[in-house]
Amino acid sequence: MTKTRDLADLGGGFIQAGSGAVQRTVESKLQDTVSVKDFGVVGNGEITINVPADYATINAALASISGKSLTAGTTYKIKVADGTYSLTSSILITHPNGDQIKIIGNETTPSNCIITVSGLPVFDALVVANGGKLGYLNGFRFNLASKATSANNYTAVLAVAGSWISCGPDIEVNNWYYGIAAREGSFIYCPGVSVDNAGDVGIWAYNGSTIYCRNATSNNASDAASSLGFGIQAEYGSSIDCSDATASGCKIGGIASLSGSSVKAYGATASNNVGSGFFAQDNSVIIRHNSTASNNTRFGAERIDGAVIEGSPVTASGNGLGAANDVAYLNDDGTLGARISAGIGPLRVDASGAHPVYFNTSGGLQFEVSHAASATSHLATYGSSIDQPGLRASGSATDISLNLQSQGVSPIYLGSNRTNFIAAQGGNTGVPPEIRAEGGDANIDLFLNPKGTGQVRWGVHSAGSVTTNGYVEWKLADGATVRVAAQRI
Repeated sequence: MTKTRDLADLGGGFIQAGSGAVQRTVESKLQDTVSVKDFGVVGNGEITINVPADYATINAALASISGKSLTAGTTYKIKVADGTYSLTSSILITHPNGDQIKIIGNETTPSNCIITVSGLPVFDALVVANGGKLGYLNGFRFNLASKATSANNYTAVLAVAGSWISCGPDIEVNNWYYGIAAREGSFIYCPGVSVDNAGDVGIWAYNGSTIYCRNATSNNASDAASSLGFGIQAEYGSSIDCSDATASGCKIGGIASLSGSSVKAYGATASNNVGSGFFAQDNSVIIRHNSTASNNTRFGAERIDGAVIEGSPVTASGNGLGAANDVAYLNDDGTLGARISAGIGPLRVDASGAHPVYFNTSGGLQFEVSHAASATSHLATYGSSIDQPGLRASGSATDISLNLQSQGVSPIYLGSNRTNFIAAQGGNTGVPPEIRAEGGDANIDLFLNPKGTGQVRWGVHSAGSVTTNGYVEWKLADGATVRVAAQRI
């Protein structure tokens, strides 16, 4: 019969291997922790493990403390010697005391300590996940031999699912699709890091995450095939502090805030980008006091769909489309009533496809702008400071006619708010157009009045003697009637 035994039954039943070992209980053994004393270290409480001298890889050094706790005050430092280390899987930080772990390469010349993969990556390089922590990472260049595309959209340094990483300033990333990324409620502290040649984003805070990357550099982020490329970007309710950072050569935007995110970019420089310097979209915010956005192909600052980019003073010169794009915003300050205002420049109202633009009041449709394909001329109206507002034809041609049309056989009425006025009406084939007097009076003269000494001109004149068949009566300006001889043709 087999008897089930618990830890108390074992009593002093465990003896460590080696001479001089003292018998202990199994329960006591299971409560072991890692301490500096286990490594013969005294003083600062730091355990130093050398790669490749003690362990061939960083993952092997991490595995050596798997299942062991680090006592309070103990720091487990993995010191990596200069060289090139080609990964076959992610460096995965899972230790529950990860905030007491340091992974350090060459903090003077990080390019001497390279972490890479063979070919293009099929996994992230260094990952802290599921609420884990990494106390310190510094002195490495995460490098790929060629630029990763969207088919290899992996990250060099990644904190995901509520995790955090603290980096020193001597981290370089080159050619990874994402350089440094915090995702799903994670945090990364990485001031002064450098990311080059990313695909989608160089430094990326995504889905409720936060990155502190002051004085960082992120250049040449571009995935031309997918129309992506941001140097530093906060997305989906995330936040970034990239004050005094620099972003250049990026396809869409140097420093960006998307989908309800916020970016603090005091003193930042977003210049010489293929797209815009600062880019905000979907109710996001960028605050950029004392910033510079010059020589960008598009705008110094580009705002879309309710986004805000603000700050002063700002240096913005040499941008291909201007210092900032025109935006419309809702204004209800109470002085002029509810209105749509342009931030700067003109205000456009665009309909999609061939659809018209309608203006309505409570009484229904009041004004319509119809579609005309490939329009090169248009109607312009303007006010006046001398009580002469105008309506005119405008466009690229030197001479442009102005066409006023009524609907059906109805005339066009010309006049002020008076009883009598002018009516103009076209005619169908064989019927001449007509100008006539209309109004409330039963009998209305039609008064043609030239200016100054000018005269009213009529039709074609022929010299020579004619036989009159009658006359036409006219009234002069003073109302006197005169008769003009007429001949029937």
